[in-house]
Amino acid sequence: MTKIYYFSKYIKEKEKITFSKNDLNSIIQIYSQKVSNGVWKDYSINFEKNYAEFSIYKHSYAFPEFSIVKNKKKIFSIYSRKQELKKSKYIKDVLDVLKKVESKRILKVI
Repeated sequence: MTKIYYFSKYIKEKEKITFSKNDLNSIIQIYSQKVSNGVWKDYSINFEKNYAEFSIYKHSYAFPEFSIVKNKKKIFSIYSRKQELKKSKYIKDVLDVLKKVESKRILKVI
């Protein structure tokens, strides 16, 4: 029989780094606009002891196009692949990078 492990039991709640509700609302707002424009397809959220990460994918099987990371000191960083694009104390500054990602609207001609 398969045994199920709940990893959340092994990390104490106060040790986890998480995004606040306002942080996630800001990220999801931009993410949903880009999804509706056909730019992005998928996302993942990862909560670790030292950081929280929101990754954005162009395709569900590829490496993340962008990753927004919040560390223990509540500093936000945005990465494209492995290159750090911006670091700030405020999530708004980091999300400005995502707003500049070009849209790929697909228009149908009838």
